[in-house]
Amino acid sequence: MVGQFEPDKQLEKWVDYIWYVSEGEIPQARRKDTIMPLGHMNVIFNFLDGYTMLEKGVQRSLPDVAVVGQIKTAKTVYYGKSVLQIGIALKPTAFMLLFRKNSEDFTECIEEGPEMLMDLHETLKRIETVEQKVERIWKFLKERRAVYYRDDQLMEQMMTYIESSVDNFNVSVMAEHFYMSVSTLERYFKRTIGLTPKAYANIKRFVINQRSECDKVLYYDQSHLIKASKLYTGKTPKALTYEQDEITLDFIFNQKSDKNRSV
Repeated sequence: MVGQFEPDKQLEKWVDYIWYVSEGEIPQARRKDTIMPLGHMNVIFNFLDGYTMLEKGVQRSLPDVAVVGQIKTAKTVYYGKSVLQIGIALKPTAFMLLFRKNSEDFTECIEEGPEMLMDLHETLKRIETVEQKVERIWKFLKERRAVYYRDDQLMEQMMTYIESSVDNFNVSVMAEHFYMSVSTLERYFKRTIGLTPKAYANIKRFVINQRSECDKVLYYDQSHLIKASKLYTGKTPKALTYEQDEITLDFIFNQKSDKNRSV
Protein backbone atom coordinates (compact mmCIF):
# COMPACT_ATOMS: atom_id res chain seq x y z
CA MET A 1 0.00 0.00 0.00
CA VAL A 2 1.28 3.43 -0.95
CA GLY A 3 -0.42 6.72 -0.22
CA GLN A 4 -0.09 10.27 0.91
CA PHE A 5 -1.59 12.74 3.37
CA GLU A 6 -2.12 16.36 2.39
CA PRO A 7 -1.24 19.23 4.76
CA ASP A 8 -3.76 21.62 6.24
CA LYS A 9 -3.66 25.38 5.67
CA GLN A 10 -1.20 25.90 8.49
CA LEU A 11 1.44 23.66 6.93
CA GLU A 12 0.77 23.95 3.20
CA LYS A 13 3.67 26.40 2.76
CA TRP A 14 6.02 23.98 4.57
CA VAL A 15 5.01 20.55 3.30
CA ASP A 16 3.92 19.20 -0.07
CA TYR A 17 2.58 16.02 1.55
CA ILE A 18 3.48 13.14 3.84
CA TRP A 19 3.83 9.84 1.99
CA TYR A 20 4.00 6.25 3.17
CA VAL A 21 4.93 2.83 1.81
CA SER A 22 3.63 -0.19 3.73
CA GLU A 23 3.93 -3.79 2.52
CA GLY A 24 4.22 -6.82 4.79
CA GLU A 25 5.67 -9.29 2.30
CA ILE A 26 7.26 -7.80 -0.81
CA PRO A 27 7.74 -10.09 -3.82
CA GLN A 28 11.35 -10.16 -5.01
CA ALA A 29 10.38 -8.29 -8.19
CA ARG A 30 9.06 -5.32 -6.20
CA ARG A 31 12.00 -4.88 -3.83
CA LYS A 32 13.74 -2.67 -6.35
CA ASP A 33 12.25 0.82 -6.40
CA THR A 34 12.92 3.96 -8.42
CA ILE A 35 12.90 7.32 -6.67
CA MET A 36 12.54 10.27 -9.03
CA PRO A 37 13.26 13.99 -8.58
CA LEU A 38 10.10 15.97 -7.83
CA GLY A 39 11.56 19.32 -6.75
CA HIS A 40 11.09 18.86 -3.02
CA MET A 41 13.25 17.37 -0.27
CA ASN A 42 12.52 14.42 1.97
CA VAL A 43 12.86 13.22 5.53
CA ILE A 44 12.42 9.44 5.55
CA PHE A 45 11.58 7.34 8.61
CA ASN A 46 12.20 3.60 8.16
CA PHE A 47 10.54 1.18 10.62
CA LEU A 48 11.12 -2.39 9.40
CA ASP A 49 13.85 -4.08 7.36
CA GLY A 50 16.93 -2.17 6.33
CA TYR A 51 17.16 -0.81 2.80
CA THR A 52 19.91 0.26 0.44
CA MET A 53 20.58 2.67 -2.41
CA LEU A 54 22.59 1.93 -5.54
CA GLU A 55 25.34 4.53 -6.00
CA LYS A 56 27.94 4.21 -8.76
CA GLY A 57 27.33 0.48 -8.95
CA VAL A 58 27.66 -0.06 -5.19
CA GLN A 59 24.76 -0.68 -2.78
CA ARG A 60 24.94 1.60 0.26
CA SER A 61 22.94 1.00 3.43
CA LEU A 62 20.70 3.92 4.28
CA PRO A 63 19.94 5.14 7.81
CA ASP A 64 16.55 4.57 9.43
CA VAL A 65 16.23 8.36 9.69
CA ALA A 66 17.45 9.90 6.45
CA VAL A 67 17.51 13.50 5.27
CA VAL A 68 17.41 13.54 1.47
CA GLY A 69 18.33 16.73 -0.34
CA GLN A 70 17.46 17.69 -3.90
CA ILE A 71 18.15 14.93 -6.39
CA LYS A 72 18.56 15.62 -10.10
CA THR A 73 18.36 12.10 -11.53
CA ALA A 74 16.49 8.88 -10.75
CA LYS A 75 17.84 6.87 -7.81
CA THR A 76 17.50 3.13 -7.24
CA VAL A 77 16.72 1.72 -3.80
CA TYR A 78 16.26 -1.87 -2.63
CA TYR A 79 13.83 -2.80 0.14
CA GLY A 80 14.06 -5.78 2.45
CA LYS A 81 11.40 -8.47 2.78
CA SER A 82 8.96 -5.99 4.30
CA VAL A 83 8.75 -2.23 4.34
CA LEU A 84 7.11 0.49 6.38
CA GLN A 85 8.39 3.95 5.58
CA ILE A 86 6.91 7.37 6.15
CA GLY A 87 8.39 10.40 4.44
CA ILE A 88 7.91 14.15 4.70
CA ALA A 89 8.08 15.87 1.33
CA LEU A 90 9.37 19.25 2.48
CA LYS A 91 9.33 22.43 0.49
CA PRO A 92 12.93 23.66 0.15
CA THR A 93 12.23 26.88 2.09
CA ALA A 94 10.95 24.81 5.02
CA PHE A 95 13.96 22.52 4.70
CA MET A 96 16.28 25.51 5.20
CA LEU A 97 14.38 26.74 8.25
CA LEU A 98 14.06 23.30 9.84
CA PHE A 99 17.71 22.33 9.45
CA ARG A 100 19.28 25.81 9.54
CA LYS A 101 21.31 25.11 6.39
CA ASN A 102 21.20 26.24 2.77
CA SER A 103 19.35 23.83 0.51
CA GLU A 104 22.23 23.79 -1.98
CA ASP A 105 24.39 22.11 0.67
CA PHE A 106 22.10 19.08 0.43
CA THR A 107 21.91 18.71 -3.37
CA GLU A 108 22.44 15.03 -4.24
CA CYS A 109 23.05 14.43 -0.54
CA ILE A 110 21.62 11.77 1.79
CA GLU A 111 22.55 12.06 5.46
CA GLU A 112 21.50 10.60 8.78
CA GLY A 113 18.95 12.85 10.44
CA PRO A 114 19.78 15.14 13.37
CA GLU A 115 18.96 14.33 16.99
CA MET A 116 15.52 15.97 16.90
CA LEU A 117 14.48 13.56 14.11
CA MET A 118 16.03 10.60 15.90
CA ASP A 119 13.90 11.41 18.95
CA LEU A 120 10.80 11.70 16.77
CA HIS A 121 11.61 8.35 15.16
CA GLU A 122 11.79 6.68 18.58
CA THR A 123 8.38 8.16 19.43
CA LEU A 124 6.89 7.02 16.12
CA LYS A 125 8.10 3.44 16.66
CA ARG A 126 5.85 3.22 19.73
CA ILE A 127 2.79 4.37 17.78
CA GLU A 128 0.79 1.60 16.16
CA THR A 129 -0.93 2.79 12.96
CA VAL A 130 0.30 4.81 9.99
CA GLU A 131 -2.46 7.35 10.57
CA GLN A 132 -1.42 7.88 14.19
CA LYS A 133 2.24 8.19 13.20
CA VAL A 134 1.33 10.81 10.63
CA GLU A 135 -0.71 12.75 13.18
CA ARG A 136 2.34 12.84 15.45
CA ILE A 137 4.51 14.12 12.57
CA TRP A 138 2.01 16.91 11.85
CA LYS A 139 2.19 17.88 15.54
CA PHE A 140 6.01 17.93 15.41
CA LEU A 141 6.01 20.10 12.28
CA LYS A 142 3.54 22.57 13.72
CA GLU A 143 5.65 22.90 16.85
CA ARG A 144 8.77 23.56 14.75
CA ARG A 145 6.90 25.94 12.47
CA ALA A 146 5.76 28.01 15.45
CA VAL A 147 9.41 28.63 16.28
CA TYR A 148 11.09 28.87 12.87
CA TYR A 149 8.52 29.87 10.26
CA ARG A 150 9.40 32.82 8.06
CA ASP A 151 7.32 33.72 5.01
CA ASP A 152 9.33 33.85 1.78
CA GLN A 153 6.93 35.43 -0.66
CA LEU A 154 9.62 36.10 -3.27
CA MET A 155 10.59 32.45 -3.53
CA GLU A 156 6.95 31.40 -3.65
CA GLN A 157 6.43 33.82 -6.53
CA MET A 158 9.48 32.43 -8.31
CA MET A 159 8.35 28.82 -7.97
CA THR A 160 4.87 29.74 -9.18
CA TYR A 161 6.38 31.63 -12.12
CA ILE A 162 8.48 28.62 -13.15
CA GLU A 163 5.64 26.13 -12.85
CA SER A 164 3.41 28.34 -15.00
CA SER A 165 6.02 28.73 -17.75
CA VAL A 166 7.70 25.31 -17.93
CA ASP A 167 6.71 24.87 -21.59
CA ASN A 168 8.74 27.93 -22.61
CA PHE A 169 11.07 28.62 -19.69
CA ASN A 170 13.89 31.12 -20.15
CA VAL A 171 16.09 32.10 -17.22
CA SER A 172 16.94 35.52 -18.74
CA VAL A 173 13.26 36.36 -19.10
CA MET A 174 12.66 35.22 -15.52
CA ALA A 175 15.53 37.39 -14.24
CA GLU A 176 14.10 40.40 -16.05
CA HIS A 177 10.65 39.66 -14.62
CA PHE A 178 12.05 39.77 -11.07
CA TYR A 179 14.37 42.74 -11.73
CA MET A 180 17.54 40.72 -11.11
CA SER A 181 20.61 39.78 -13.04
CA VAL A 182 20.78 36.15 -14.13
CA SER A 183 23.71 35.47 -11.79
CA THR A 184 21.91 36.99 -8.77
CA LEU A 185 18.74 35.03 -9.54
CA GLU A 186 20.61 31.77 -9.92
CA ARG A 187 22.60 32.22 -6.70
CA TYR A 188 19.47 33.07 -4.68
CA PHE A 189 17.41 30.27 -6.20
CA LYS A 190 20.08 27.59 -5.81
CA ARG A 191 20.80 28.57 -2.21
CA THR A 192 17.11 28.27 -1.34
CA ILE A 193 15.86 25.47 -3.60
CA GLY A 194 19.06 23.48 -4.06
CA LEU A 195 18.79 23.60 -7.85
CA THR A 196 19.24 26.21 -10.55
CA PRO A 197 16.00 27.69 -11.95
CA LYS A 198 16.57 25.76 -15.19
CA ALA A 199 17.08 22.42 -13.43
CA TYR A 200 13.98 22.99 -11.29
CA ALA A 201 11.96 23.97 -14.39
CA ASN A 202 13.08 20.82 -16.22
CA ILE A 203 11.96 18.58 -13.36
CA LYS A 204 8.59 20.32 -13.07
CA ARG A 205 8.14 20.25 -16.83
CA PHE A 206 8.49 16.48 -16.90
CA VAL A 207 6.21 15.89 -13.92
CA ILE A 208 3.50 18.22 -15.24
CA ASN A 209 3.75 16.67 -18.71
CA GLN A 210 3.37 13.12 -17.37
CA ARG A 211 0.45 13.99 -15.11
CA SER A 212 -1.37 16.20 -17.60
CA GLU A 213 -4.84 15.02 -18.57
CA CYS A 214 -5.03 17.37 -21.55
CA ASP A 215 -3.66 16.88 -25.06
CA LYS A 216 -0.93 19.50 -24.72
CA VAL A 217 2.55 17.99 -24.64
CA LEU A 218 5.29 20.12 -23.11
CA TYR A 219 8.08 18.72 -25.31
CA TYR A 220 8.87 19.72 -28.87
CA ASP A 221 9.71 16.19 -29.97
CA GLN A 222 9.67 12.63 -28.71
CA SER A 223 13.44 12.37 -28.38
CA HIS A 224 13.57 15.16 -25.78
CA LEU A 225 10.73 13.55 -23.82
CA ILE A 226 12.44 10.15 -23.89
CA LYS A 227 15.72 11.68 -22.71
CA ALA A 228 13.99 13.46 -19.81
CA SER A 229 12.02 10.35 -18.87
CA LYS A 230 15.14 8.18 -18.70
CA LEU A 231 16.93 10.83 -16.64
CA TYR A 232 14.15 11.28 -14.08
CA THR A 233 12.62 7.79 -13.93
CA GLY A 234 15.07 5.41 -15.58
CA LYS A 235 12.31 4.40 -18.03
CA THR A 236 10.88 5.53 -21.36
CA PRO A 237 7.48 7.31 -21.38
CA LYS A 238 5.91 4.23 -22.98
CA ALA A 239 7.21 1.97 -20.23
CA LEU A 240 5.68 4.26 -17.59
CA THR A 241 2.18 3.59 -18.95
CA TYR A 242 2.41 -0.10 -18.03
CA GLU A 243 2.06 -1.76 -14.66
CA GLN A 244 5.21 -1.01 -12.69
CA ASP A 245 7.15 -3.33 -10.42
CA GLU A 246 8.61 -0.21 -8.81
CA ILE A 247 6.31 0.80 -5.97
CA THR A 248 6.94 4.55 -6.21
CA LEU A 249 6.61 4.92 -9.98
CA ASP A 250 3.47 2.80 -9.96
CA PHE A 251 1.90 5.18 -7.45
CA ILE A 252 3.10 8.44 -9.01
CA PHE A 253 2.04 7.66 -12.56
CA ASN A 254 -0.83 5.21 -12.14
CA GLN A 255 -2.25 6.44 -8.80
CA LYS A 256 -3.39 2.97 -7.72
CA SER A 257 -3.72 4.00 -4.07
CA ASP A 258 -6.00 6.44 -2.32
CA LYS A 259 -4.91 9.89 -1.32
CA ASN A 260 -5.83 10.88 2.20
CA ARG A 261 -6.17 14.16 3.96
CA SER A 262 -4.78 14.55 7.45
CA VAL A 263 -4.78 17.58 9.71
